[in-house]
Amino acid sequence: MRSVITLLLAFTSNLLFAQDIRVFTYNGHETQFAVYSNRKNGDVKLPGYNVSIIMGDKDQELSDIFQNDTLKNGEAISMVNFSYFYYIPYQESLDENSLYAFLDAFIRFNHDADYFDRNRVFLYLNSKAELLSCKALDTLNEIVAAIVVPPDNPLLGCSPLVFNSDVPLGDIKKRSMRTTKQYEVVTLDYIAQKDDTEKTNREAKIWNNQLFGNFTLGYHWIRSGNRTAFDEETLIDFSKINTYYNLTAGYYINNWSGLFLNFGFVISGKEKGIKDVRSNVDGSVTLSGSGKGAAAIKLGLGLRLIPFKKDRLTTYADISLNNLSAIAGGGEVTRTIGGSGTNTTDTTKKKEKAVSYDLAIGATYRVTRSFSFLGNFQYEFSKFDRPIGSVNGFGGMSVNLGIGFSFGL
Repeated sequence: MRSVITLLLAFTSNLLFAQDIRVFTYNGHETQFAVYSNRKNGDVKLPGYNVSIIMGDKDQELSDIFQNDTLKNGEAISMVNFSYFYYIPYQESLDENSLYAFLDAFIRFNHDADYFDRNRVFLYLNSKAELLSCKALDTLNEIVAAIVVPPDNPLLGCSPLVFNSDVPLGDIKKRSMRTTKQYEVVTLDYIAQKDDTEKTNREAKIWNNQLFGNFTLGYHWIRSGNRTAFDEETLIDFSKINTYYNLTAGYYINNWSGLFLNFGFVISGKEKGIKDVRSNVDGSVTLSGSGKGAAAIKLGLGLRLIPFKKDRLTTYADISLNNLSAIAGGGEVTRTIGGSGTNTTDTTKKKEKAVSYDLAIGATYRVTRSFSFLGNFQYEFSKFDRPIGSVNGFGGMSVNLGIGFSFGL
């Protein structure tokens, strides 16, 4: 519990000192870094910002690097001044041979998210350690426009590419520093197209590798071909028990199909009633009554196909093979109280089984990533060997509404 609280406090403090905390993975090693933009109310991302990468010293925590930096405090009133600031801890494993590859991967990683101008990337090295030699600067200039180091860093004087940290960032920008390699600046149209493509890709994979569960409540009509004469033995008429419950649980193999287990049932509670009360000559009382109850349960396997997806809406078709069991019982009882009389019991219990073939067409509407509303039309084909409860099968249609849940593996 203590470790969980520590992680929550660390995460909260990170959000307090920066606009965003990201994780960059390079050669299997994860580096947490902070992101800040000086454009106020910048909910909509615009392409073409400047970039400053600030790499801390060996003894600096990420929060210290951010709080001690004054670059982010400059006023930004136009695209010339809009900037992203990336704050990254000192990288012990890097030298001048590996720094280029690391920075190139880091810049690409953030450019995919922020669409900045890759021609104007400025690198701030707060460390006094010699990460670079003068001969490495020309190669590094392909990916960074300028390097800013502390006043006593030996790189000063090596190249026009290197600036003293006392020089304001605005003065460096005025010199029109650019990378030696030219990069195309993305447009708003490109961003819109990329967002649309990513949205389409997300939608295309929305069900892939998901566990799902649906619960529906419906109204079931038994078709006339499955109705028989009223069952006088059990006093049950299944065609009048219309409430249909169904539970489906399964797994989406891919984004277009899935397998599921199906459990459905209809049930009527036990009904009891006194039909007649008669007083006899000897002072006894004779009661006549009747009772009945019934249930049907389906259990099976099915295949779900998804022919269409658009935004939050998904249509589906289910095909399932089920084992159908029905039970019905009822009859009449006569009892005499307080004297001698006739006591009779005339009850019947019936059981039947059949194979049920079900087809369903429906749609789901996702409210959240995991929760959805759904509805479907279902048609069932089934027939018993002998009639039970005034029917010889449950063939017919049902209309169902319910809720669904899904979870990724």
